[in-house]
Parts: sequence; structure tokens; C-alpha cells
Amino acid sequence: GLEFDFGGVGPMRAELEAFCRRFPDRARYHGMVSGETKAELLRAAHFVTVPSVWNDNFPRTMLDAFSNGLPVIGTRRGGIPEVVRDGVDGIVIAPEVAELATAIRTYLGDPELRLRHGASAHERAREYTLDRQVGRFEDLYRRLTA
Repeated sequence: GLEFDFGGVGPMRAELEAFCRRFPDRARYHGMVSGETKAELLRAAHFVTVPSVWNDNFPRTMLDAFSNGLPVIGTRRGGIPEVVRDGVDGIVIAPEVAELATAIRTYLGDPELRLRHGASAHERAREYTLDRQVGRFEDLYRRLTA
């Protein structure tokens, strides 16, 4: 059956914990996730949501998902829409519950779309490697000092 794993901490923590208590066989709340627990959850996932309601500059979760070939459903907040290309490697939504539910239903109902977006996401992850980022900073530094 359908299962949900929630990670992270934020203003909705109490609601997520309550939801998971209501549906203990289908939903789990993990709090802050890192290391092997994060890797295990990503291996089991079909997609990742980053439903930020505030301006996250660059949620690392997006790159973790992309590196694992998982598409991201992310909100139009902060740096999320700069990384997640709507309709290419994920779905970008307004920070509203109804839009999140619709996007989740889209991926659940269309495994081919999910896999196509996941493959694009995996390619996109290469743009954010440390070497690429250092190279971009070096180029910027050279331009600024020229």
C-alpha cells in the first residue's frame, strides 16, 4: 500500500506527528534525517516533496533527491524554482495544500512521468557537483578581478 515518510522539522511538526499517529501503518515521522536513515528513505522513495512555505535559499534535500534519480515536488519559494525545473525534473507549485495534493496524485497516477522526471533530475544533479560549483566561483572571481 501507499506509505508516507516525513522528515525535517518546522512549524507543521505537531500536525505531521498527529497524522502519523492516526495512520501508523501508512505514515512515519522521522524528525531530522541524515546519514544512513536518509539514504534508506531515498532508496525507497518514488519522489520527494519540498513543500516550503518560507524562502529556503537552497534546500539540500532537492539535490539528495536528484542524485538518487527522484523528481521533486517543490514550492515556488526561495531557490527551489531555480533548481527544480517545472515539468522537466519535478513539479513546482504554490505553497498550498491543494496544489501539493494534486502534484502528489499526478506522480502516483503516472509512473512514466515520474520516471522521466527522475531521469532528468539525475542529470540535473551533475550541474551541482562541488567541482562545477567551484568552477563557477572561480569564473566569477576572474570576471570581478579583471
